[in-house]
Amino acid sequence: MKRSTFLMSWLGAPALAQSSELEQRIRALLPSEAENGFMQVPWRTNIMEAIAEAGRANKPVFLWVMNGNPLGCA
Repeated sequence: MKRSTFLMSWLGAPALAQSSELEQRIRALLPSEAENGFMQVPWRTNIMEAIAEAGRANKPVFLWVMNGNPLGCA
């Protein structure tokens, strides 16, 4: 309910004549199932456990490494 309230105020809810128009705008802003596909990946935070699990399943390990702020800020 809080997200809907925020979106209504952000989208200018008083200007919306019908709730169906509001729902359509909300759906346009939210990610689709295809865009949320990465949420289905069984991410692991311990590399040793991930390597052991991948070895048992005969699958590769994808290692994401970065240095610094994830937004690229100093």
